[in-house]
Amino acid sequence: MVDAPQHAAQVAALKHLLAGDDWAYSGLFELQLFTPYIVGYLLVLMLSWLVEIPLAVKLVVAAAVVAFPLAGARLADEASRGGAWRWMLLPLPFGFAYQWGFLNFLVAAPLGMLFLFEVIRARERGGWRSGLLIALWLHLLFVAHILTAFFFGVVGMLLLAAPWSGFRGWIRRSVPVFSVLPVAILWMWLNRSNAPSSEAMVIWNIGIHRVVEFLPGLVSSPDKLVGQLVGLLFMAMPFLLGAKPKQEAGEWMPFVFYLLWMLLFPHYLAGTFFTYQRFGIFGLPLYMLAFDWRGAGAGRQEYLRSLVPGLVLVCLSLLGWQAIRASTFNREVAGYREVIAHAQPEKRLLTMAFDPISKASVAPLMVHFGSWYQAEKDGLAEYSFSEFWGVPARFRSGAPTVIWQGFEWRPDLFEWDGYRGELYDYFLIRHPQSAEHWMAERSGGRVVLLARSAEWQLYARSDQVAAAPPHSRSNQENRP
Repeated sequence: MVDAPQHAAQVAALKHLLAGDDWAYSGLFELQLFTPYIVGYLLVLMLSWLVEIPLAVKLVVAAAVVAFPLAGARLADEASRGGAWRWMLLPLPFGFAYQWGFLNFLVAAPLGMLFLFEVIRARERGGWRSGLLIALWLHLLFVAHILTAFFFGVVGMLLLAAPWSGFRGWIRRSVPVFSVLPVAILWMWLNRSNAPSSEAMVIWNIGIHRVVEFLPGLVSSPDKLVGQLVGLLFMAMPFLLGAKPKQEAGEWMPFVFYLLWMLLFPHYLAGTFFTYQRFGIFGLPLYMLAFDWRGAGAGRQEYLRSLVPGLVLVCLSLLGWQAIRASTFNREVAGYREVIAHAQPEKRLLTMAFDPISKASVAPLMVHFGSWYQAEKDGLAEYSFSEFWGVPARFRSGAPTVIWQGFEWRPDLFEWDGYRGELYDYFLIRHPQSAEHWMAERSGGRVVLLARSAEWQLYARSDQVAAAPPHSRSNQENRP
């Protein structure tokens, strides 16, 4: 999960700021708790009083991954009275958002499923209580992930349009959805002056590649070719199981909106990359909701006894594939654990991942990996998401840091004076070759190698090594 270490670092900073302790780096930060990305952080923060922050992150992510198919199954039971298609929900949470470690999005995903559950109940039952529940769920979605709240707000309105009873009736049923607008407008008004990235150029990146990526994203496949085959299978499954497409066009509008989102929504918006890709996991549930499952499988018991086990096997095989990837990744980061053990706590670390790629994923899993140091050892790790305007623990204006967004992809630009190398106690490098000569050249001989294991290398300022207690200095057997 690419960004997971950064989110762990956010929680570490947030915990110190709320506690008001004597953390050495508190003066660099300011709190902004009114943010639409807070729910995931608060869940990790609450758990962090019981377990260490890295484990708290894993527990929250695991809970979100488990909650998504459970929430989707509840939606299936309400909308279509269940069905074998619930098995297809199991591999979905391990898609693009999981590989990139979008913590708050993953937490918001099952909340979105539960929001749709309440929308469908409200459509069938009506009443002010149903409207109130819709409003409460959407407000929770807003503080979990603003883009997800927008997506599901539109989907919810489209669901409320069916069966069509006129424009006025549709707007009246949609009032609970509109209730989130004042809060969203207030947040945007309060943060506009502090969010220059919100006015950045929009990058659309529209092309045929979106069509090629559509089916793999729909089924969260780790491989594009396998994703095409599994995607076709899953889309054919309603017909194979005997479900009928719903006749009213309005029932298909949520899935049509999803198609337009995946094909036409921007790639970069308001300082956020990968805006449309992460929403692939919602397509399959919206597609299944467009079918009438009443009577599906009637008179076809022998057929289903052979089809459904095959579907289950495909879904469990996709989960097994994810387990293999996790095992591969775990072996690759063993070297990090070895070298970071030589770093003293409460120091400042700069990560330079010249080789951020893992065999486990096409995503650059190692690019932010050094941020685990901040979560584990109460230090400060950079590059940091704390420069972003939507995070709860943000760098103050004028904070002594010059490592801005973009450096993480071009660590070769580092030089001592331009990037204020004197601010950092440690330099974590990932490269298949030794970086000793390069670091000596760029630092003017101000750093020494502490430890190296596989591609992971840890360097320290020479004065830090001289001042360190003897037992914490480098073990020379780790030198290449």
